[in-house]
Amino acid sequence: MLGGPGSYRAIRRFGVEQKGSIRPVDNCTENGLNLVTGSRDKVTLIRPDSPARVCACYAREQIEWQEDLLRRGRWEADHGTAVQGVPDPYIHGNDDVKKAFRRIPNAAVGLMVVAVLNPDTMRAEFFILPSFVFGSISAVMSWNRIPAAYTHFARRVLAVPSTAYVDDFQVGGPVYDQVSSQAAQSELLDVIGLGFDAAKHESGVQVSVNLGVESDFRLVHSEMPAVLLGVTDERKTKLAAVVTEILRAGVITHATALRLYGKARWTVCPVFGKVGLGVLHRLPSVSSTESVDSDASEDDTLLGELGVVVWCPVRRRAFAAGSRAPPELLVLTGWSI
Repeated sequence: MLGGPGSYRAIRRFGVEQKGSIRPVDNCTENGLNLVTGSRDKVTLIRPDSPARVCACYAREQIEWQEDLLRRGRWEADHGTAVQGVPDPYIHGNDDVKKAFRRIPNAAVGLMVVAVLNPDTMRAEFFILPSFVFGSISAVMSWNRIPAAYTHFARRVLAVPSTAYVDDFQVGGPVYDQVSSQAAQSELLDVIGLGFDAAKHESGVQVSVNLGVESDFRLVHSEMPAVLLGVTDERKTKLAAVVTEILRAGVITHATALRLYGKARWTVCPVFGKVGLGVLHRLPSVSSTESVDSDASEDDTLLGELGVVVWCPVRRRAFAAGSRAPPELLVLTGWSI
């Protein structure tokens, strides 16, 4: 209830099993809290191909440096270990802030209370929890100011190419620079007071997983430099499980639609970019239980059909179209022709 001093806002807490432990989540949607304290602003986060983009910047700058040495006749004297026309080997590492939401105090540290039932005495026990509410939109908006500031410090003060996604911080770079850059960023956060979780530290490697997307930098140090992006088998399996659950039920709820959107966007965007994300825009707006359209083809005997379904909210009609996909696309997607 909201009634001035002495009132309270009750939030139901539930547990989510995640990687062998139970994570407490405060449901601020159920009681309407997110609706009245949310924001129209959207959090701007990095894309899964950000490591590849940082790598491309390094490669471009190094090739320009090499060309400058050649123009000035300084290649033999100053090129060091560089190979002409080839970028240096590149690696990428990750770090995770330990219990990020629990490390930042809120404005009313004495008023954030969690009630837990004691199974022995069958009475409620109360604990003060002076931190962000895990499950509140306002907490997410507030927290993301933190990594935005820290990455800015790392870039401007330490010259570290830092990026961040919520509480995950990434550092890439040539093999001779990445290790010290990642260590410098870690020291910075220790000084400020957050600190990384040592158990989740990932040192720089040439094949790195970031946001469920695998970035392979092994071809960067070659005459045909390239970064290969792919989706991990684990993410594919989780996405397939959600899709199977929806198709078996024949309906999709708002909660399931959000789960599908969250898992599908990281599977689609490394391959098709923003164009692929366009097919997912309908999912977050599912407000209740709706029937499921599996594809745009009326003949389920055909394989390799490329279809689209468009919903018009004004006419309240769904329009569908489809045609045989070109052979080259079928080969890329693994379909048999």
